[in-house]
Amino acid sequence: MTRIWLLVASGLSVLFLLALQLGTKPRDGVALKELLFSTVCSELCFMDIYPGTTTFYEAHNILENNPWVASVELIFRAPDAPLETRNGSLRWRWNGLQPKLLHTPSLDAGEVDFENGIVHSIKVATSVSFGDAWLLLGQPAHGFIGTSRIYLGRFDNHVAVYNEQGIQLQTLLPHAPRIATFWNALVDVIFEPEPPEQQLYRLPCWLRCE
Repeated sequence: MTRIWLLVASGLSVLFLLALQLGTKPRDGVALKELLFSTVCSELCFMDIYPGTTTFYEAHNILENNPWVASVELIFRAPDAPLETRNGSLRWRWNGLQPKLLHTPSLDAGEVDFENGIVHSIKVATSVSFGDAWLLLGQPAHGFIGTSRIYLGRFDNHVAVYNEQGIQLQTLLPHAPRIATFWNALVDVIFEPEPPEQQLYRLPCWLRCE
C-alpha cells in the first residue's frame, strides 16, 4: 500500500512539474499579476506605497484613507527617537472590501516596516497559493526551507526570493512539508527593492533524495 501511495504522489508531482514546463497559467493570473506588479506604480509598490521612497507620514495617510482598510496600528521600536527618524511599523486590517486575492483567514492584513522615517518593506497576507505564484513567476533564484523556532519544530518557514522583481514569498508549512501542503500554502508577499541574499533555492525532496 505504501508503494502505491508513493507512486501516486510521484505521479502528481510529475504532472505538476509538467504543467509548469508547458506554461500553464495560474488561476486568476491577471489579478495575481496586477497584485504583485501593479500597473499603477512606476516602480515597486503596493497601494501607492513605495519602499525606499515613501515616508512614514505618507504611508500612514495612505492607509488611513484607503477604502479597503478598517484600522491602522502604529508600533515604534524606539519611542524616544524623533518622529521623523524612528524605526517601527504600521499594521493594518481590511474591512472586507479588498480584492478577492487579499481575503485571508488572518485578521492582520499587512505591515509596513519603516527605518529612519522611510518605508523599508511592505508585507501583505494573500489567498494566493505558492503553486499559483510559481506558475506566474517560475522557480526563484534564492530561498530556503527551515524549521520554525517559534512553533517548536512543528512548522517550517519557507522563503522564496525573486531578486529581480524585488519580492519575497513566505509560507508556513507543517513539518515535514508534503507535496500538497507545499504547493497549496498561502503566501505572504514582501515588497522590498533589495531583498536579503539567501542560499540558492532547492525544492524539497519528497521521494528519492541525493
